[in-house]
Amino acid sequence: MILSPRFNVFTGQMVGKAKWDPRARIFMNLPPGAINALWESFNDVADGFGISLCEMQLICQELTTELEISRSALNKHVQTLFNQIDSDENALVDGIEFLSTLAMASGMSFRDKLEFAFTCFDFDGAGQLSVDEITLAFRCTLMGLSKLTGETCPCEDEVELVAMRAFSFAKIDPNKNSPSIKSSVQEAKLRTLVNLGLVLFRRPIFVGPGCFLSL
Repeated sequence: MILSPRFNVFTGQMVGKAKWDPRARIFMNLPPGAINALWESFNDVADGFGISLCEMQLICQELTTELEISRSALNKHVQTLFNQIDSDENALVDGIEFLSTLAMASGMSFRDKLEFAFTCFDFDGAGQLSVDEITLAFRCTLMGLSKLTGETCPCEDEVELVAMRAFSFAKIDPNKNSPSIKSSVQEAKLRTLVNLGLVLFRRPIFVGPGCFLSL
């Protein structure tokens, strides 16, 4: 499982490789069922987007069977993961960043990863994402992946530019009063999200277990 860390918005080149931090590898390549279980547990446990260590440990209890590990041992791994993601050391981590990062590093299919990311950032449940939500989705996921590889996350301006280009690629005007990617039909939503992946990375975004491609 490798992450290609260098991002070039204009050339589409992939430069260099970065490996997952060994401390986080236990959470890599989780199956789709485990990721979905974490999402359901997050919605049951968390009161908001920010989650504490205790809340993360409660959410991750769903992984004891999958990882064939005791709860106490899992709690230690979760604490290590929490410390990696809590880069500002305020004793809280962004739950959506945490979940979307594990999803992108999981064994889910390309389409399932896109669908999961769409669900995470469709905050109002309207079945559509605004350009700001697309930018936030890119930014949060890249930040989480960067924390687990030690690589530098692209700056916000670069990520916003890519989100704008994604809307342009999908032939949607991001300057309208309610810019969004409409997805009332499942197949149309997936097709649009695949297009976003193509414009973001010049090929599907996450094409294999734990594999993330650069721009």
